[in-house]
Amino acid sequence: MKEQDRRRKISEVAYYRSAHRGFAPNNEMEDWLEAERELDAQNVPIPASGGMSQADPVGKGRQAPSERKT
Repeated sequence: MKEQDRRRKISEVAYYRSAHRGFAPNNEMEDWLEAERELDAQNVPIPASGGMSQADPVGKGRQAPSERKT
């Protein structure tokens, strides 16, 4: 994502966070930083070389070591 697009999305998320609080003053920085964290968490890059995703934390349907039958 381009930096300009990222900043626009952060701005939108921060705006809605502020609106949800009734635009109470003195929380602008907190809203911005939390919006950054939310978007960064959603946009975690997944390696193209068969990396693991959050939906499949063990990776490609493999069983975790604790789940393997011996």
